[in-house]
Amino acid sequence: MTRGPGWWFLEFLFRCLALAFFDFRSEGIKNVPLTGGTILACTHQSHLDPVMVRIPMSRAIGYVARSTLFRNPAFAWLIGRLGALPFERESAGAGEMKGVVGTLRDGAALIFFPEGTRSKDGNIGKLRAGIALLARMSRVPVVPVAVEGTFQCWPRHRKIFRPGRVRVVYGEPVVYGRGTKRDEVLADLGERLHALRKRAIEMA
Repeated sequence: MTRGPGWWFLEFLFRCLALAFFDFRSEGIKNVPLTGGTILACTHQSHLDPVMVRIPMSRAIGYVARSTLFRNPAFAWLIGRLGALPFERESAGAGEMKGVVGTLRDGAALIFFPEGTRSKDGNIGKLRAGIALLARMSRVPVVPVAVEGTFQCWPRHRKIFRPGRVRVVYGEPVVYGRGTKRDEVLADLGERLHALRKRAIEMA
């Protein structure tokens, strides 16, 4: 994924704002490959998550966002400059996956939220089948990522964020082959995310 117009400025701006307003720390960034197609499968507590996950990274990172977020032209422009790809989560199937899979196979790194939506209470929700299909079709490394604290800073029922403590933990990458069953992918990834979240909560 290439850095389009305004990418560098927006990345710099959001990193400055994030570090100014939040007590941010991360762990395990070395687990994220520096090159090649990569899925960052992240827990999802808040609109802040894509920004927080990207703070420690030097490579270009895009993310998969639900298509309804592109209805507002101004917001669509903003998230588009940040590498967002529209994705219809309710009807996602092999056909809808092709564009995302192609992007991954071309060497991009994309953030994907397996829960499909922001958490209602800060806990990890049920993982949707789409992440298993995407992982098996693309056959690129999947890096589980736990984001903790963004729910307290900007839960889905609040209109604006507030300063707070945010921790991000990047787990070891895993490749799920075509022969891996959907439920096996979901169970394994779920266990990894819960373990990483526990570590994020324990971080000073």
